Amino acid sequence: MIVNKPKKKKKISRYTVLNIIMLALFTLIMSKLLYIQVYKHEDYKEKADISSTRFIAENAPRGKIYDSNGNVLATNIQTFTLTYTKPSDEKENFYETMDKVFKILSENGEKFKDDLMLKLDSSGNFYFDFKTDDIETKKIVEVRFKRDRGLNE
Repeated sequence: MIVNKPKKKKKISRYTVLNIIMLALFTLIMSKLLYIQVYKHEDYKEKADISSTRFIAENAPRGKIYDSNGNVLATNIQTFTLTYTKPSDEKENFYETMDKVFKILSENGEKFKDDLMLKLDSSGNFYFDFKTDDIETKKIVEVRFKRDRGLNE
């Protein structure tokens, strides 16, 4: 006579449960990452471009600084700094944007300081305006300027 032995229930170990939970979490995180990077890429890129501009509140002047004799050592001069942040379509719109900015500054009678080394002479040719007279330093600065902007020869 053949006797059927009762089958033992196989217990699931804690290690197996932990592995299943970790696999589920990994799958959840990877699916969310895929959703954000692939499907919602344009939305988040637009949000990043918008939030890359910061508006800073204007502070009141601090006052003049005097020495012990009553002579003014430091005074307040209100200045503003315009910083250009490269957008994704920089190559197409850079010169148009700069032209508009310079026109607005000129119309309002604002003075602006041009620190760019690359200048344009009266005949329309480009030249480098170095802040040094040393020939070796001029060469190094010109090579670095061209390399940083992808203009290497």
